[in-house]
Amino acid sequence: MGRQSPKNKIYVILIIITLSALFVLIPNIRSDFGFILFTSPPRVYNTVYEIKKNPTSKFKDVSTALPSKKSYKRLLESPSSLMEQTRRKIGQTIQDQWLFLLNQIHNMQKLLSSNSSNSNIISKSKNILQFIAAHGSEYNSVLQMELKKLASEDGFNDWRLKEAQDLKEIVQERIFKLQNPGNCSEDPVLVCNLDNPSGFASGVHDVLWCFIKAYKEQRRLVLLTRHWHYEQNGWEMLFLPLSETCGNKHSIDRTIACPIGRNSNKARWIMRALPQDLGPRIIKLYGDPLAWWYGQFLYYLMRPNPQLNAHLEHLIQVLLFSEPIAAIHVRRTDKIGSEATLHDLEEYMEHVEAYFKGLEMTQLETIKRRVYIATDDPRVLIECFTNFPMYECLYYNGSAEMALTHETRYSNASLLNLVIDIFLMSSTDYLVCTQSSGMCRLAYELKQALVENLTDASDTVLSLDIPHHYAYVTPPARKAIYNHKPKSTKEIPFERGNILTHKDEYCTVRAAVRGKMANGFVNMVLKEKEILEGLIPMYKTRKSFELVNFAE
Repeated sequence: MGRQSPKNKIYVILIIITLSALFVLIPNIRSDFGFILFTSPPRVYNTVYEIKKNPTSKFKDVSTALPSKKSYKRLLESPSSLMEQTRRKIGQTIQDQWLFLLNQIHNMQKLLSSNSSNSNIISKSKNILQFIAAHGSEYNSVLQMELKKLASEDGFNDWRLKEAQDLKEIVQERIFKLQNPGNCSEDPVLVCNLDNPSGFASGVHDVLWCFIKAYKEQRRLVLLTRHWHYEQNGWEMLFLPLSETCGNKHSIDRTIACPIGRNSNKARWIMRALPQDLGPRIIKLYGDPLAWWYGQFLYYLMRPNPQLNAHLEHLIQVLLFSEPIAAIHVRRTDKIGSEATLHDLEEYMEHVEAYFKGLEMTQLETIKRRVYIATDDPRVLIECFTNFPMYECLYYNGSAEMALTHETRYSNASLLNLVIDIFLMSSTDYLVCTQSSGMCRLAYELKQALVENLTDASDTVLSLDIPHHYAYVTPPARKAIYNHKPKSTKEIPFERGNILTHKDEYCTVRAAVRGKMANGFVNMVLKEKEILEGLIPMYKTRKSFELVNFAE
C-alpha cells in the first residue's frame, strides 16, 4: 500500500475523534432508579456552626456513632450503600468521560494549528471539533443535572440531609469534648508546634495531621505558633481558641509532642484512613469521604473569631453571594514547574462558562456571569477584565499583590488575605482550581463542612490537574470494578477485583508536573503475577479506604 496523504490522515483522525464524541453525545447509561429529570443544586451557606456545649465526657464507646432510636426508622428507609455509591459513580464517570474527550479535542486543535498544509481542511476540522466540544459540554451538564434530580426525587433526599447533619454533629461534638475536658491539668495532651516554613495551606495541613492524630489518641490538641513565620502572636488573631476552657494549659507529664518536621508518609499514614465506626456511613453518603473527614477538623480549627466572622459576612453580602457565583484559584508564581504545571486562565473559564450555561438551560433569561478570583498574580485579574468582558470579575483587594513576592507573601497582612480568599472560595456555588495546590485543597475541604442543605459538595469543585489528596502521603488504593484491556502502550490491563496502588507518596507531584490537563486517567501499580505500572482509567475503579479504630 502507498503512503496516505496528509488529507487522508486528517480525515481518519477526525473520524476517530467523532466516534469518541459519541460516548458523550449518546451515553449508554442504565439506571434502575427511575426516570431522570432536572433540578438545580440547592444552595444555602453559613460560615458559623453552633456546637453542642454540654459535654460530659470524651467519647469512649464507638457505639455512639450508631443512629439514635429516633433514626432507626430513617435508617431502614434509607437507600442501600451500593445504590448511593453507584449513583455518585455515574456522575463521576460522566465527568471523567467529558474531561477525557475535552483533552483529546484540545490535543487535536493544537495538532491542526501546527499543520498548515491545507488551510481549508484545517479550518473545517477546527469547526467540527468546536461543534463537538460545544454540544459535548451541554450533554455533560444535562446528564449531571438530571442525576441531581434523580437524587432529589428518589424519596431519600430527606434521609441524606438528616444523615449529613447527624454525622457532622457527631464529629463536631466529639472534637468539642476532646478540646474542652472537665479537668485541664489531668487531661492527656498532644502539643503541635507549627513551624512550617512554606505557605499557609501547607502549615494548616500540618496542623490538620496533628489534630487527627490527637483525635485518634483521644488527646486534647495544643497548638504553638511562636515559630510560625505568619503570625507569631497566636492562632486567635483570626480564629477562635481551640479550647474554651483550657487554653494552652497542660500538664507536662501527660503531654506528648507532635513535631511536624518534614512530611513523612510513614508517620502520617492515618491521613488516608477513615474511622471504623463512622467510615461506612461517610463512604455511603459522600463522593469524596477523606475530603469530608478533613473538612470537619478544618471547620473546627478555622472557626473565625468575631472580628473575622463579621468581615466575612459583610463581604458575602457585598459580593452578592446569594446569586449564582463561581470561583477560580489560579496558581502562577508558587512552585510552578516543581509541583505543578502552568494553566492558562482560559482553561479555568471554559469550565466556569459551562457551569453557567448549564444553569441557563432551564432559565428564560441570561444568568449574569460572576466569578470570584483568588490568585498570586495580579495579571490574572487584568486578563479576566480584558478577555472576558461578559464576566463580573470579583476579587479581594490586595490579595494578589501581597502574594506576588516572597517578601510580602508570608506577612501578617497576606495571611488575612489568604484566609478571606479561602472562605470566599468555599462559599461559592462552583469552584475551579488545581488540587496540586494546597490552597485549592483547603478550600475544597472546608467547603465540605461549610455548605448547608447540600449533603455532598464533591461535585461542586473541579480540578484541572489531579484529584484530591493529602500531600506526600500515598493516596488510597483503588479496586477494579470492571475489567480493562489497554488501548495504548501507556496503559496496563487489570481484572475486576484487582487492587491497584499508587507507586509512592510522590505520585501526585509527578502527575501534576507531567499532566497538563485532567483526563480521567491516573498512573498506578498492579501487583499480581507480575508487577505492572502504567495508566488506568479511573471510571473502571473505585477508591478503597482503610478503616481504623480511632477510639483506641
